[in-house]
Amino acid sequence: MQSVLKELLKKRLSAPDKRHGDLLDIVVDDLQSEKPVATEKFAIDAIAALLFASFATIASTLTVAMKFLTDNSKVVEALTVSLFFSI
Repeated sequence: MQSVLKELLKKRLSAPDKRHGDLLDIVVDDLQSEKPVATEKFAIDAIAALLFASFATIASTLTVAMKFLTDNSKVVEALTVSLFFSI
């Protein structure tokens, strides 16, 4: 599934003006912005997780979320700072 998503994203990035009205359009917009929020790898992983979460249990979805968080310490740091300032 990862390879299919990777190829699809690559195709969409090569023709960003062709719109499909889906989540991938938003991902392409972000990746081509001046300061993207995500990397291509993270975007592919997140989309795969969303597809997986649509039929998986909450426990397995939380497990995938924890895996993504442990793989990206900058996100954990940003969430921690955000949480600290919101209190």
